[in-house]
This record gives sequence, C-alpha cells and structure tokens, in this order.
Amino acid sequence: MIELPGGFSLRDVYLYRSKDDPSTFFYLPGEPLPETGPDGTPTLQLIASDKSAILQFGSQWSVEPSLLSSLKEDLSGMFPELQKELIRLSPAQISVSEVTLYLGDGSGKFDQLQSVKPSGFPPFTALFNITLSSGDKAKVISSLNGRQNILKISYIGSLPVEREAKVSISGNVSREISALGKNVSLEDALLVVESAILKGSLNVERSEDESVSQDLKDKTYQQAKEKAASAIVAMVSGSSGQFNQSKIESAVSRTETVQVPLESAADISTWFPGRIGADHIIVTGVTITEPDKSSVTQLVGQPTSKTKFVKLSFDTGEMPVAFVDLKFGDAGTKLVGPEFAEASLPVEAVSELVVRTNYTDGGPAFETRLPLTDSEGWTLKPEDLGLAKVVLDGSGPKETGSTDVRVRVVYRPSRSGKGTYDDRTIYFRHDSWTASWFLVTRSVGLEGSLEFDWRETTADGSVMMHPSVSTDKTEIKLQE
Repeated sequence: MIELPGGFSLRDVYLYRSKDDPSTFFYLPGEPLPETGPDGTPTLQLIASDKSAILQFGSQWSVEPSLLSSLKEDLSGMFPELQKELIRLSPAQISVSEVTLYLGDGSGKFDQLQSVKPSGFPPFTALFNITLSSGDKAKVISSLNGRQNILKISYIGSLPVEREAKVSISGNVSREISALGKNVSLEDALLVVESAILKGSLNVERSEDESVSQDLKDKTYQQAKEKAASAIVAMVSGSSGQFNQSKIESAVSRTETVQVPLESAADISTWFPGRIGADHIIVTGVTITEPDKSSVTQLVGQPTSKTKFVKLSFDTGEMPVAFVDLKFGDAGTKLVGPEFAEASLPVEAVSELVVRTNYTDGGPAFETRLPLTDSEGWTLKPEDLGLAKVVLDGSGPKETGSTDVRVRVVYRPSRSGKGTYDDRTIYFRHDSWTASWFLVTRSVGLEGSLEFDWRETTADGSVMMHPSVSTDKTEIKLQE
C-alpha cells in the first residue's frame, strides 16, 4: 500500500488529509467492485449457448457509499475539532490507464482476455463484453460458482504525489571571508561556500521524502549553496544589516510532483458470496459461434438481398448499455458493446423497428418503436436508447484564471420515472475543462433533475464554495 504524509487506514480504506482544506479527506479505493443493479447484486451476465458464451459486466474502482458514511462517523470521533457536517470524503485524484480481465487455470497463471479504457473519473467504470470459447466458458462458469484464481480483474493507475527535499547550511565563515574584498562576485562567494563545507566550517543537513528524484536533491542543494553565497556577498559588502557578520544560516525546501503507480485486482468469484454467481448465467437456445469477433450476432431470420442498416449517431464511449435488441418483423439482431457496430436487417413488410435497450446497471430494459423510414436505415439517438447525455462546461472558471474546480452532479429521477440514480464528482484542472457522460433515464427525456454544487480554487489561491443548483437541462455551464 502507498504511504503518504498524514495517511492512515480506517476500515480497510486508506485516507489522507487535504493540505488546503482540513475538513476534506481523500480516499483510495480498495479492490475493484462490480456494477450493481437496484437490488445490490452484480449486473454480470453470462449468456451461454451449447457451444460458446458471451460474458458481459461492468466494474468500478470505488468505495461503497455505506462505507463512506461509516468513515465520516469515525473521522468525527478522531478529529473532534471538525464539525461533523463539514467533513467531506473525496476520491483521491488518481488516473486509471486501463482495466484488464484475466482468465486463469486455477494455479496462479493468467492470460489476458480483454483490456478496456475506463471512464476518466470516479468510479472509473469499465464495461466488458467478451465472446468466449467453449473451454473458456467452462472456466468462467466455475468462477461464478466460487472457484478462485480463474477470473481476475485488474485496475492500473497512478496518483500524483508531492515529494519534498530540504537542505540547510549553517556555520561560521569568519576565516573564509576575512581575505575577501568588498566587490566579491557571487561566483567567488560560491567557491568560498564549497570550500567551507569541505573544511567543516559549514555544516550541511539534508532530508527528503522517499523516492525523491536525484535531480530535485541536486537542485535543492545547489540553491542552498547559492543562498549561502548571496549571504556572504551581503556580509562582505556591508549590506547585510546583521550583527554577526560571519554566521551563515541558509535553508531551502523544494518540491516535485511524481506519479506513484497504483494497481488493484479482485478475484471475481468473491463478488458472489454464497456461490450465487450461477444465478447470473442465462442459457440461450441460439448457438453462439466460437470465436466470432463480429460485434453483431444474427439471431432470427435470414439475410436477403435488400437490407436496412441500424447504427448509432453518437460516440458510445462509457455508455452504460450492455446490448441493444433490434426486431424488424420476423428478423432480429443486436448491437453489442463496446463497439456497438452497425447492423443490417432484411427489409420486410412491417411498419416499425422495435428497439429494446438492456443496461449494465441491471435494471429493466427500455423499449421504443420507430416508424418505417424511406431512407436506407435508422440512425439512433441517445433518447432512442433511453439515455440522456450530460455535458458539463467549466470554461467559465478557467477564463477567470481558476486553477482547480471540483463539481458534484447528482441525477434524481422523478417519482414517476424509471431512471437510475447517479452521483458523480468531476475534476477540472490543467487542460481538461469539459466533461460528458450518459444517464440511464429509460425515457426520451430527462424525467428528473440534475443537482450540482462546485468548489473552486480561484486565481489568487482562495477557495470558493458555490451553492447547490437544480436544473432540468442536460447542458450545464459553470458561471461565476
């Protein structure tokens, strides 16, 4: 486990306190967790046929909300000087480069099944959709039934950590400066400092955090020597204003930010306590060929010389959809992630296309019917899949010179709606000041509201908290 200044473990979660805001504690996730449905069970599905199978699931690298509530209670007792209602737990500012699914033989040897890019913000959701061979299908089934060292998921990331190096130089240089003229140069004074260090007239003390680069050590030491040399020039010229004209006190501290590697893995068999993983196996009478790398599987009906296409009109990155069933008369097919590649359906004498979207959150599917078109096919929009795309624009604070913005956005479905509650925190800094993601609304509209509040570090370094705002718009622009 990574060790940070002021860091500590609590309920198996690693926490460290913010230097800028004593009421804020950052936390590092433990093992990866499954995406779960409203009933709290993993949304993982293994669609098995007589030959092969399709494994579909989502994962997250996060801490369960119930555990965060318990941590707040613990922190309130550990730090009585803090008001309980002001204590804030925030995910550490980590980045995740890839999430990989491995298949093992039970002895500790693993081969990669699939590697995907997760969402760029907590909880770092990753979606998997893999066609398995008959042999791999049998192994995955054994994992779902509790056998360990078969199916493993691994998150690879990094955490920016500030490291510090300190150097102090002190001592009496009366002998060394007695022969110097008043017009001594900084270069000559630096030679005096180095000579006094060798002779022992000046004492050097160093300290640095673990893993500090040699470059930072060298630059800190050099700056401390140059600061001592400047003091000698001031002494000799009579401009120092000090009573003791031969005593040197030079202390320098420098910092650097390094990316500390992080890796966390979980055995997927542990996601199903009591061996209930078998409940997530769906047996289909339709043969799944092996290995078929096509993202479209023909389920019913035969292709004809005349077809209509079905495709998506938008980028599907991080879309919380497992697959989309398409029915056109007696013919059917499906769009399967992560590519959701274009599909073709034979032209039939029917009046509508039935689109049934299945989500990774494990909730109910959403169905819509699109009328027959005179064009060559259908181009589906997010609302056709029961999705709403949220766009968050932080360019306003950036233009005023703000250096860091943290935004919390909560989607609350209406009482009559069937959307999936969503709560996420977005960080804006450096060159990244816009973000977008999909919400599962199970409607052609938002069917609910978005509530957001944000914390801003302004150009002068001060911190400003902006109150919560509610909106029914999916495009949010932060304004001063």
